[in-house]
Amino acid sequence: MGRPGGPAVKLEQVDDEHLRVSMTPGHLRGTGCTAVTLSRGSGMDCSGGSVLIPITSDMYFTDVTIKATITPAKPGVTPASADSNPVPVSVGVGTSSVTVSGDGGTCTARWSTDGGKATEVHVRFGDIDRREGRDGEVSTSIGPWHSCPVATVQPFVKDHGGAVATGESPHVHKVDPRIDAGQLSVQWSQNDEHKVLVTNNNAIDTYGMGNETNLYVGSPSNPVLVGWYGTSTAVTVPDGVPDDAQWFVKVTINGEKSSQTEWVRISGTRHKLPVMPTPDPSTPGPAPSPSPTGTTDPVQPSAAFARMAHTHMIHFLMPFTNTQGA
Repeated sequence: MGRPGGPAVKLEQVDDEHLRVSMTPGHLRGTGCTAVTLSRGSGMDCSGGSVLIPITSDMYFTDVTIKATITPAKPGVTPASADSNPVPVSVGVGTSSVTVSGDGGTCTARWSTDGGKATEVHVRFGDIDRREGRDGEVSTSIGPWHSCPVATVQPFVKDHGGAVATGESPHVHKVDPRIDAGQLSVQWSQNDEHKVLVTNNNAIDTYGMGNETNLYVGSPSNPVLVGWYGTSTAVTVPDGVPDDAQWFVKVTINGEKSSQTEWVRISGTRHKLPVMPTPDPSTPGPAPSPSPTGTTDPVQPSAAFARMAHTHMIHFLMPFTNTQGA
């Protein structure tokens, strides 16, 4: 009789919920056995066998060893014990899914996690980057004409992550362009009655989006579109625009959202150039002035022609002189 031999202990993982401990007693050497205790879970029969041990959260992704101890029936005998083989306990993390929706300037990500042992998820969504519960939702804000960000959700058990789920939405926070009418003015040019001077002191905000900016003049019943590109500049107005014309500005973003100012009278006084009278074609023009003899002036000969005629006339009038003797 002596100290009993230690048991043979085997450990294996059955599933995400249980470990199986198998124990075979060693040589008891006549000391008998009153109980077999395990370092985890309930005890076993002295004859050996196997039992299932629940996997608890503290075991996840750790190496687990089970110690079996045989308590001798004979008093004063030291118990015999032995450790099992170590088992790395792994469990399923679970699978998350996520959706994204938008409403105005707010975007919301909602997720849920199926199966596995994940107790939390890591959420990345806009400016959000943190751990949350395995099911839940978060919201973030977006600016005008911005889209909802992509959401990613990854389930975790301790530091062991599962597959990353992704969600997105086509939502865009569409808003009307901003127009500060107090920073716009239109007045008549002092140099050209066909132009107005438009001043724009950063009155229009289209949030960096493609837009169409138009200036209209005239009246509410007869608005006339004029060419304008939104800058402070002189603009030519079409013919027929009255002196008391009004104006308004309309801005459209991507052909979807638009804003416009109220009608406002063009300021200043329209300086018109004097209009020269147009001759009446039915009224005859003035007659040419008469000459002193009552006739029109004859065509005057040239000076050279006059001198030649004068010389020939003298020769014709001079008497013939005979220079020869009789």
